[in-house]
Amino acid sequence: MLNFTGQTRRRNINLGNRNRTTKNDLLQNAQREREKRANEKLQNTMITRIQKKIRMYQQRMKTVNLLLNKITVHQAKGFFLVYGGTILQFFARESFLKLCKLTKNGLHLTGDSFSNIQICNMMLLTEDSEILELLLDMINISQHIDLSYFLHGINNYFEKSPIENFKISQKISKIIEKWITLDKSTLTSLYCKDICKMRTPMNYLFVINELIRKNLIPITIYEDLYEVTDIIRLLNNLVAIKQIQISQSGAEEEEEKENNNTLILIITKCLDKISPEIAENYQKELQPILDIISQKTYIDQIYLISQSQNNNIQNYDIFLLLLMFNRDIDSRYSLLITLLGNPFILSSLMSKFGKTPTTTEVNSNQFQLLVQLLDFKLTLMTDHELLYGDTKNQMHNDTNQTSTISLIELKNFTIELKNVIFRTIWENGQTNQLTENQYNDCLNLLKKIYLKDSRTRMFQTINETVNRNGKTNDETKDFWSINDKDFQRINISNEMNEYEHKYRVLINENEEEEDYEDDGDVVMKQGNDRSYNKETISRVILNIFSNSSSFKTYNKQYKKLRILIEVPFFIPFHERIELFNLFIAMDKSRLRINDEEDGGININNLTSFLTGTRSSISMRQHATISRKNLLKDAFESFNKIGERFKGKLSVQFKNEFDEIEVGIDGGGISKEFLTSLCAESFNGDSRLFQNNEQYEIYPKVEGIKSEDMRYYWFLGKVIGKCLYEHTLVDVQFAPFFLRKLLNYKNQFKSNIDDLNNYDPTIYENLMKLIHMNEEELMTMDLSFKKNGEDEKVNKRNVIRYLMEYCNRKLNEELNRQTRAFHGGLSVIIAPHWMDMFNSIELQELISGDGNDIDLMDLKNNINYGIYDQKDLTIQYLWEVLEEMDSKERLKFVKFVTSIPRAPLQGFGSLNPKFGIHNAGDNTNLLPTASTCVNLLKLPNYRNKELLRSKLLYAINAGAGFDLS
Repeated sequence: MLNFTGQTRRRNINLGNRNRTTKNDLLQNAQREREKRANEKLQNTMITRIQKKIRMYQQRMKTVNLLLNKITVHQAKGFFLVYGGTILQFFARESFLKLCKLTKNGLHLTGDSFSNIQICNMMLLTEDSEILELLLDMINISQHIDLSYFLHGINNYFEKSPIENFKISQKISKIIEKWITLDKSTLTSLYCKDICKMRTPMNYLFVINELIRKNLIPITIYEDLYEVTDIIRLLNNLVAIKQIQISQSGAEEEEEKENNNTLILIITKCLDKISPEIAENYQKELQPILDIISQKTYIDQIYLISQSQNNNIQNYDIFLLLLMFNRDIDSRYSLLITLLGNPFILSSLMSKFGKTPTTTEVNSNQFQLLVQLLDFKLTLMTDHELLYGDTKNQMHNDTNQTSTISLIELKNFTIELKNVIFRTIWENGQTNQLTENQYNDCLNLLKKIYLKDSRTRMFQTINETVNRNGKTNDETKDFWSINDKDFQRINISNEMNEYEHKYRVLINENEEEEDYEDDGDVVMKQGNDRSYNKETISRVILNIFSNSSSFKTYNKQYKKLRILIEVPFFIPFHERIELFNLFIAMDKSRLRINDEEDGGININNLTSFLTGTRSSISMRQHATISRKNLLKDAFESFNKIGERFKGKLSVQFKNEFDEIEVGIDGGGISKEFLTSLCAESFNGDSRLFQNNEQYEIYPKVEGIKSEDMRYYWFLGKVIGKCLYEHTLVDVQFAPFFLRKLLNYKNQFKSNIDDLNNYDPTIYENLMKLIHMNEEELMTMDLSFKKNGEDEKVNKRNVIRYLMEYCNRKLNEELNRQTRAFHGGLSVIIAPHWMDMFNSIELQELISGDGNDIDLMDLKNNINYGIYDQKDLTIQYLWEVLEEMDSKERLKFVKFVTSIPRAPLQGFGSLNPKFGIHNAGDNTNLLPTASTCVNLLKLPNYRNKELLRSKLLYAINAGAGFDLS
């Protein structure tokens, strides 16, 4: 384009930003416009309606005011009755109050049932307390109507009233008192309201409390409640009222006490209607109720009610129900303490089931309650308290009496408990019908009593007392054995072999190996996804047996095997030792340890290799051990050989000059190696173990390094090797540590009573906390971690505090050491072999019987060498031993065998056999011994007093090899 100068002019045209309106845009704009106009029209319509309503309301108020200024009382009454609740919609608050005041006197005196119904309808429509109070005053109480109309009318007040108004509640209770009937639905509606939905529950609870005070709640109200929610609501309401009564309690009159008893009785009956399944499903709703009912006030009143009913302990059922339903551990412990705090509850139950052994009611609630109480009582009870009574705590606080246990009653009850467990297994439980939980509770208690008796010999003490009183007692010494002849004659060696085979198969299928490597951490190596482990494998094998085709044919054999696994103390201790040795013999046969040691590969070994079973361990395991570095050399030589440590050992010692000691290991040197290794490793001065106050050892807590776990593992194998070879060693483990080892099925957990063995002083001080009241506990200012937060110790959680303290001291601090030791021990001794014994018996397996020696047994199992039993020196030796006390005789045994205890199966089981060697005629020499071969080297003294003095000097000086 040219401009007026004749030059072209440039035009900038934007071709890309031109706005175009599409058809969709036009449609959307049109839609938005229509919606806008519709909203404007709707708003205008609403404004018009509101304005119309306002004008109508103003006109109505004008009419009402004119009406109220001219209306008479009679007209107001008629107007009130005709229009009823509609008046509230048309009258302002002030106008309605004025109308109510006009009609109040007329209706109150002359109103009929219809007027009462109209008033109830009006009450439902108002939340105004002043209006409600006027309406209540207008009711003619003499004109009875169905109570449901009235309850429906006041429901709004109960649920929505924002403040407490006891004046209104009192008027409501007076009306209900006049109109109440025994109609089931009406009573449910009255007493089973949900106070959780009420803004001010006290208004409702005041009414119910007044009715209960006037004995207007039927005792049988619970019988007609079938809905779980109604039962829970009634329980909640009654407990809340009981709490109000407790807070207002002063000097109760007899009538008040009777009402309280009725209240408690109804609460117990309501709980009786709640099954365990219901409790499980409604735990959230029930738990607060159970917490309150578990308090001492309730427990004592329940007990008093039962006493007032001719000493009927049937009402004790509620105690078991509370224990069953209480899922909160603190509440459960608190309830148990409260129950035991009433000394008459336990004693009355013991009187029923402990006077004489009975064969009835073992599955009753009272029997199961006694099981629960005794289990908890024995957990918190020391052996001294069990034998002599809990005098310390009674002196500490007379208000907190504790339940004592009669040993005779406990013995009778234990006899019945034994029969219950035995019949459940032997007769398939058809005579008991115990549930699985009941069976487990009874079994756990029986094991606890057995452990107590193993330590204290309390039942044997009873027998001795009876005999001293001149009465005959034919009871066998072994109280715990089952005397059933059919049971005793059953041989289960084949079943044990089958069990052992299945155990090894399952272990191999699910190989789980713990190996403490250089860093000391446990490396878990699992062969496949099978989940069998040492905790569940016995149950798996027993289930396999019960489902096998041969179960019916060999039914009793399998049942006796189950008893051996679950309740081994039904079999005498000496028989279990034989079964333990049988397990070891089976294992040696499996590993062919007794095959030719130096032979080549035989056909059995080749077959074992081809079939995948374990190969023979016939070759000796050789090692050279320095006496200066006994533990270190032994660890480096034998720790990594695993199960081959079960085989025969060939040990050479180096003396302090690093010279090889001359000798051929025919078994004696290996024994000396094990006993010397144990003596160096298992004592309170070692770096791995420490002593308790009784000089019993357990793993150290402080100063333990990660790499030390490998040594605990190895030392567990050493103790296993000693058990495997029947070699007694002078090692005294703390009983709580042995109990931890045997509790591998429960993650090696210790209980509160184990603290007594760990540290008696700490245990005694902790037990005092149980007997303190709330104020005393608060002054102690104790706390513990719960869910990551500090929680103050109070009466409700004091047992939890004890549990947490026990868990920290005995479980957390000793967990790795215990697991490592048990892991090594299990390499040699399968866990189910040890399960046949408790901690006391396991200690005897390790170190022998420490009471005294049987001289006659020793005489019958002596190898005299060139001596003759008629020689004068030998005769003097037996006379001197008979005149020694038990401690000196045990020192003599230790002098010869290195162990201050007799072999469990007698001196006949000693290997090598106890020997006496003639050391010559030099009477200046002292007796010496070769402990590795159990040999006494005795000079031919021929003089009794000289023999006595020389022998006593030697055994008290700890003389060993050729001391002179």
